[in-house]
Amino acid sequence: MSENRIGPFAVFRLLWFPFSLPAITLGATAVGLFWLTNFGLAKVAEPQGTTDQMMLLFFANLRSWVMSFSLAFPEKRGVFAIQSGVFLLLWAYLGVAMARCAAVRLSRDEYVGLGESLRFASRHFGSALLYPFVLALVVGVVFAVEGLLGLAMQIPWLGTVFYLFLPLAFGLTLLNLIVSWTGIVGLGLVSGALAVERKGTLDAWGKSLNYIFARPIHVLLSLVVMKIVLVDVLVHYLMELRMLHAWTASALCVFHAGSTFQGVLHGSQALEGIDRVDGWLWRAFSVALSMGILGWILSLLMAGMTGMFLILRHDVDGIDVADIELASTDEDPDPTPVQSPGD
Repeated sequence: MSENRIGPFAVFRLLWFPFSLPAITLGATAVGLFWLTNFGLAKVAEPQGTTDQMMLLFFANLRSWVMSFSLAFPEKRGVFAIQSGVFLLLWAYLGVAMARCAAVRLSRDEYVGLGESLRFASRHFGSALLYPFVLALVVGVVFAVEGLLGLAMQIPWLGTVFYLFLPLAFGLTLLNLIVSWTGIVGLGLVSGALAVERKGTLDAWGKSLNYIFARPIHVLLSLVVMKIVLVDVLVHYLMELRMLHAWTASALCVFHAGSTFQGVLHGSQALEGIDRVDGWLWRAFSVALSMGILGWILSLLMAGMTGMFLILRHDVDGIDVADIELASTDEDPDPTPVQSPGD
């Protein structure tokens, strides 16, 4: 493939994040639906808790699960199961739709509408959702084998013999770590593969594993770059420090800021009457803005992972970036009518 066909991938290719309003809309919708899920869980499981606390609970349990195969808050395993299920459903549907928007834009510099991307995701929802189940099955089988070995090691007197199989136990754990960690990275690569090639779950997973092992340093550096740009910069400054919110509030107070107006901007609970309505409107706009920002960042993440798949596919397999299944080929062509002998 000639260099001019690489297009945006020519110089530090991963940082070319395409702007796509449909992808941002899909990302904001995913954030909103996940927020509503945690809002409902907070009302049912933690009446004294808040939605933000439920979100933090999910990420704490997820981090602990990935690092140690145990939950930071084991008493909330039911809540974590619901959160994880909703997360995977959103990834399999809205995530693939965002990946499709990015894939067509990155490979052909063409735009995909919101309806077209959702129809594409609907057709491949089952393939995407099968991926986490395949991973869970592999991890579960390996852990079951280790569990049986652990039971054998606990047999009185005879169990000492099975300690000779400890190297096997550590080897199986290493296998599970590899499957799990590559599986997490593969969430983005698999959605990118489905958005580009649409050849099914196992083919997408196989390609993702092949690319990760063929270019491990490339994949690691790409993940570091995306983490720095998306988390350390965008999430930190726009969400944690709320720069856009803070600057807007300061700009509105340049000429005058009465105590009531300050209460509106800072969410005071002592507001009454029309001032209480004003405070509600300010909070509603602030929440909508936050969801829009998170949706934009989420769309950039899916675009980055899809771009990584396209780059790896070109570098490893030598396939042109522009070689992508377009929407016109989503449906099977009508069979050619057979002419009768008399025609």
